[in-house]
Amino acid sequence: YVLIALGAEPHVEQNWALESGLYTLDGKHFGPALEAVDLPVSSLCEVYRPGTRVGTISPSMAETTGLPTDVALVVGGADHVLSAYAAGVDTAGDWLIKLGGAGDILTACADPIVDARLYLDAHPRQGTWLPNGCMATSGSLIRWFQTLIGGT
Repeated sequence: YVLIALGAEPHVEQNWALESGLYTLDGKHFGPALEAVDLPVSSLCEVYRPGTRVGTISPSMAETTGLPTDVALVVGGADHVLSAYAAGVDTAGDWLIKLGGAGDILTACADPIVDARLYLDAHPRQGTWLPNGCMATSGSLIRWFQTLIGGT
């Protein structure tokens, strides 16, 4: 949203596209899902990988923000994906347990693993995938565990 407000054409980051269920693993629009909700393909955005340059700041936003118009607008990524990348999870078999607002267990693999029990994200390094399990209330999980074992 911020990039679009600053001047980029409408788009969606690859992993949010995957998790929406409206796009295939290769970023193409998924027909049956669209047909089920009577949504025309033309209403969907282009899909871009993290790190893709999608434009520069528009003249009106440059005036509003005080930034020059040649500032590049670059696609970011999902926090859980980029935290795995930053932690060095990039070779098949590497894994990370991340606890924050949500808890994730992510592992790197060379082939996409499609399993109804897991989310599947594309690693920032092309050709690597991150199947992951996610619990949206990991903070509550820690409190629950503390009640079981006592103490802080």
